[in-house]
Amino acid sequence: MADENKPKRFIVVNVPTKSKTGQESHGVILPKPLPQRRPVEELRPIAERVAENAALMQCVNSAVGSGNENLVWEVMAEVKSYLKIVDPTVTDREGTRIFAILTEQKPRNPRDSK
Repeated sequence: MADENKPKRFIVVNVPTKSKTGQESHGVILPKPLPQRRPVEELRPIAERVAENAALMQCVNSAVGSGNENLVWEVMAEVKSYLKIVDPTVTDREGTRIFAILTEQKPRNPRDSK
């Protein structure tokens, strides 16, 4: 009889199998690497292009500091939707970072641009 106090041992066997593509697979599945994060310096120009949309920036400025968390989430979703038009390569995570960059900017006064 086996001693119950002894740790159990396992043997792992990788059996080569044929995949649908015809290549041999050894049963090892590696996770996809996360996409490389762009530095903030690369995201700032994209944020500036979003900031050119006056109506969207008015929504951002009214939502930030309003105390209405649902409004902030809705506006952030609008910003991310607009980002897909401006730059389709922006990931969801980068969209959140761009929204944070936009909230740090001071509201623009339209009279200052004249």
